[in-house]
Amino acid sequence: METAIYALPDRFDFDGLKEGLQAAFHLAEERRRAFSLEVFDTFDWRLYARGQLLVREGAVLKVLEAPSDREVIRAAISPRQRPRFWWDLPESPLRQVLREVLDVRALRLLARLRQGVRTLDLRNAEEKTVARVVWEAVARAGKHASREPLAQVCKLVPVRGYRQEWAAAARALASCGIDRQTGGPIVLALKASGHRPGGYAPKADIPLWPEMPAGAAARAILAHLGQVMGANEDGIRRDIDTEFLHDFRVAVRRARSLLSLLPGVFDPQGRHALKAGLQAAGRVTTGLRDLDVYLLQQPRYEALLPDRLRPAIAPLFASLKRRRGRERRKTLAFLDAGAYRELRGHLNEGTSAVADLERLAPDPARGPIKPLADRVIFKHYRKIIKAGRRIGGSTPDSDLHRLRIECKKLRYAIEFFATLYPAAEIQDLIKQLKSLQDNLGRFNDLAVQQEFLHTFLARLDGRTPGAIGLAAAIGALIGRLHREHDRVREAFREVFAAFQAPDNHLRYVRLFAAPGEPA
Repeated sequence: METAIYALPDRFDFDGLKEGLQAAFHLAEERRRAFSLEVFDTFDWRLYARGQLLVREGAVLKVLEAPSDREVIRAAISPRQRPRFWWDLPESPLRQVLREVLDVRALRLLARLRQGVRTLDLRNAEEKTVARVVWEAVARAGKHASREPLAQVCKLVPVRGYRQEWAAAARALASCGIDRQTGGPIVLALKASGHRPGGYAPKADIPLWPEMPAGAAARAILAHLGQVMGANEDGIRRDIDTEFLHDFRVAVRRARSLLSLLPGVFDPQGRHALKAGLQAAGRVTTGLRDLDVYLLQQPRYEALLPDRLRPAIAPLFASLKRRRGRERRKTLAFLDAGAYRELRGHLNEGTSAVADLERLAPDPARGPIKPLADRVIFKHYRKIIKAGRRIGGSTPDSDLHRLRIECKKLRYAIEFFATLYPAAEIQDLIKQLKSLQDNLGRFNDLAVQQEFLHTFLARLDGRTPGAIGLAAAIGALIGRLHREHDRVREAFREVFAAFQAPDNHLRYVRLFAAPGEPA
């Protein structure tokens, strides 16, 4: 048996609940509790996605399991401190839990609520407690907030050894006209407040069907990517965390990739205009994103250095922070420009770059999306296999960089058209491809970081105070990154061997290859 949760109608009060139960049970004296709480999660609902809630009750911060609201872990927190990043919290097991979930994402305050809890013991003729009913009502907190609950539920909690009595209580509740459901009161209150828990999904599965015209599929994908860009604008403007810009740029790259993956579906003139707008969005925001990445590396860089050199690296990050301010102003000016608003308009409308299907569309736009998706995915898979097999110990780094770009194109294509194929198969393909991407991405990051540090060192003014120590620290970092770069490159062989393994190859052939096409 498990706790059953019932949603209560708006005007269903605790007295009505008691009336529905007292015919079958003796009702023990109820226990009451009322408290205020604050609810937090990230913009992309990372805690909710794990079936958890983060709430603050007074000087206690705790993770609850949804929908049962069972406490998982807690920690004391200063009453004046608002949790933002995991590293702002005092050392505790809770801090470590949040570190694993949040990574670099900031917490945001979703709601201030007032929760009332009343507990009723259900007893049999022998006055033994056979089940418990917990009534919970959640309303907005604050002086001027309405007292009307945003959500109210009752939970039927079993007592060990009394299965039949618990079932009888369940029947009694059902006779009151209330229904079982899966959401706890806090989640229901968030929904009633206008939130959409789990609603932001930058890689959402876009509903496509095999016979859908390719032009219509392209419009649906581009419209979704435009929505993702728009959803992240406020976070970029307010500088909440670095992932807003990251998700924005990924949406831009994915849109550009779609233009190159399905060139025949687009009107050439409209495609050119849209491509130019997307290129501008990527170009203007590159400097800010690069600086974000370097600044996030500060703890890691410091850990790589000997103790005596760690303080010497501080001027590097102070310089990066100053540069970040200038790059951020460029990004905000771009978001305010008319050219960007026009770009967003094209994307949100499904884009004028997709030709009119009745008059202007080339044949590929009118044809079904499934055969086209098959060809695109299998083509890029074969390009990766061919290029990967040529890579050896003396292959230039630039070849691995090009392979990384090709892997991105394949990943985007699989994700764009995922709903055309069995979900389990697609998940396996993405998992295998992600391992290869992680290796190539790490290889590229280490190469870029070394180049950045070399450039910074070359421009360092030796007369600057602390320049000698800073140069020594940068030199030590370059050495450590170079050794790691070599290790990642050596690991490529094993990672690529797994990617081209026979079972993975057969999956691509089975899902995407045309009949009679060479495997």
